[in-house]
Amino acid sequence: MRATVMLTPALIESTVRAFRADLETHLAKSGQVSISGEVQLCREMLRGVSHRGDGVLPAKDETLMWGLALSAVVAVMIGQAVHGIGISKSDVN
Repeated sequence: MRATVMLTPALIESTVRAFRADLETHLAKSGQVSISGEVQLCREMLRGVSHRGDGVLPAKDETLMWGLALSAVVAVMIGQAVHGIGISKSDVN
């Protein structure tokens, strides 16, 4: 039997807050970041995901998907900065 899950504004807000905190930590620990490095991290994490089909992600897969999302967002942010959508190229490390 399938259940419907409601992604409420409160859940979205708490997830965004947690994601921002983890993103800041990821960037602080990473030092220099690059699109190629972040894409490689995404590939490695995605290879580790074993979830198949319907249902809730196991904790291990959820952790990997969270990390993949962090790396994907960093790669996109670098691209945005480089392509000049309002972020100075000098802000890209």
